[in-house]
Amino acid sequence: MVPKLGSSGPADGATAVPTNSTITLKFDQPMKQKAGIGGAIHWTGDRLDPSKFIYAWTADSRQLGCTYSGGLPTNSLVTWALNPPGAAVTFESQTGNQLASSTYSGQFTTGGKICDPGPTAFWGSYGIAKRSNFRQISSADPVEDIEPGTFVFFAVIANPAFGGATYTSGSVTFPNGSQTNLANFANLSFFESVETEAELDAASPPGAYTLRFAQTGQTEFVIPMTLPVNGPPVPRITNFAATQAVNAAQDFTLEWVTFTGADADDFIFINIFDEQFKVVFHAPDGCLPINPPATATSIVIPANTFKTNQTCSVELVFGQSFYSSTNTVSLMSGYGNILRGNRFNLKTGTGGGGAALPATLGEAHLLGNGHPAFDLGGTAGATYAIQRVASLEASTWPEIGTVTMDGTGQAVFEDTQAGSAFPQFYRAVAK
Repeated sequence: MVPKLGSSGPADGATAVPTNSTITLKFDQPMKQKAGIGGAIHWTGDRLDPSKFIYAWTADSRQLGCTYSGGLPTNSLVTWALNPPGAAVTFESQTGNQLASSTYSGQFTTGGKICDPGPTAFWGSYGIAKRSNFRQISSADPVEDIEPGTFVFFAVIANPAFGGATYTSGSVTFPNGSQTNLANFANLSFFESVETEAELDAASPPGAYTLRFAQTGQTEFVIPMTLPVNGPPVPRITNFAATQAVNAAQDFTLEWVTFTGADADDFIFINIFDEQFKVVFHAPDGCLPINPPATATSIVIPANTFKTNQTCSVELVFGQSFYSSTNTVSLMSGYGNILRGNRFNLKTGTGGGGAALPATLGEAHLLGNGHPAFDLGGTAGATYAIQRVASLEASTWPEIGTVTMDGTGQAVFEDTQAGSAFPQFYRAVAK
């Protein structure tokens, strides 16, 4: 059965949409949780950078939340379309049927005023970056995040919001001499997502990169960049225990390790999301005097930012800049960054039983006794119900067992009840 988009939010044509809104896409059946799923959405909008979206599936794989890091641009018409022609990644049901191309789309306008946008706010941009994400579950060092799409290399050419040139072709050349053309949607872009940092370093190693882009019939810009051997350290929260018992009515100081080797071009940013993936705090913030330098080791989060008995998701990112220019291309700013992020939960009061991360299932295989088994990833210490059906058309999913994630957020499930009839379909739902 071909999947359909059942509903979306904000509503099509909505105005004055808060900049901390999460765009939600609800499908009529479970979808495959593919890495790099952002490549299946064509985003456009004034000052909108598609690479800043963070994607999260619900446990039943029917709803995708799209949250814009740092808040959506103010007073901007934002449009989206699913499965655009030529997309490298597509929305697909768990039964292998693709969502129809160029059928589902929407638009809305954000509200608010522009707070200290800076001199280049309406410029275009070009650059390359690689990002690794980690997760911290205790005072110990963070571990590699297992969510899809958390280790990524990208190259993006974003046209100026108003006026200026429109660039219609581009490519990125890697240190080994291979060249990849950038996909031409609203922006020129290339994304490559892998599962581990070692794979990311192998796919996008240190060395000489060249970014090329041009208008039709015009001279091509050739931008050389050198990606360094060493990136920033992995951010680690040093008062992790305090983050698990925050008093929502008082100021709270979040503390982290020193960004060793940071210079004036490097940066730190922080985003905090509530249970619905809406931004409740972010820094830097152009509307408030909050702009932590790369040398900062703490930040004060004002009282009443959080609710009592709430669990929020926090990301702290160290960014190392290896290329920056505002005068090479007219009305375009250039960047080259290596990013390392740390995600963790922050709790107030009892934490309110905050939702566990959606589970990821993988490495399915048959054991010697004929029982199906597979690996799972999710929230450390959380318990998940394992449900099984013989057909995805089933109206109910019976629970056949439970698993509890270990301290690294991983578990293995063996189905001792499955008969010899296949296929069988499984899902894990947080209890």
